[in-house]
Amino acid sequence: MRQETNGGVEMSRCAILFILGLVIALALTACAPPVRGPVRVVERDSGSMIELRVGGKIELVLDANPSTGYLWEVATPDITVVKQDGEAQFKPDSKAIGTGGKMTFHFEAVAPGEEILRLIYHRPFEQDVPPLRTIEVYILVRQRRLASSGRFGIRGCACAPLGGARQW
Repeated sequence: MRQETNGGVEMSRCAILFILGLVIALALTACAPPVRGPVRVVERDSGSMIELRVGGKIELVLDANPSTGYLWEVATPDITVVKQDGEAQFKPDSKAIGTGGKMTFHFEAVAPGEEILRLIYHRPFEQDVPPLRTIEVYILVRQRRLASSGRFGIRGCACAPLGGARQW
C-alpha cells in the first residue's frame, strides 16, 4: 500500500497549475493585438517576404556613405502596391566628415497585390557599372478588413525568408 504525503500532492498541484498558467499565457500572447508601427527592414532581410494590409507601413534602413558617391535608389519600375513616403533620409553614425551612416526609406501599402521592391546601391553618375549592393524584398499587400464587420484591422508581418512570414 502506497502512502501519499501532503507535500507530494501539493507538489503535483503546483506543477499542474504552473503548466496550465504557461499554456494560458502562450495562448494570450498568440492573440495579442497587432503592432502599430512600421515593419522595419534591414539589408540582411533581402530575399524576405513582407505581408501588409492596405495602409501598412515599411521602414527600410540601409547602411550608406553618400560622401563616396554611392546612393541607395529604388530600382523597381512602376511600383503599384506600395509608394515611397517622402525622400530617403541619411543619418551619419558620427560627426566626422565622410562618415557612413544609415539611409532610411519609408513606404506605405496603397493597393492590394504583390511585387518585388528592389533597391540598388550605386554611383548614379557611373554608366554600365553594376550596383555595389542590391536588396530585394517580396511584398504582399492584402485588402484592409474592417473591424466593425467583426474582422481584424491592419495586420503586418515582419520579414521572413520566402515561404513563410512571421506574423505580428
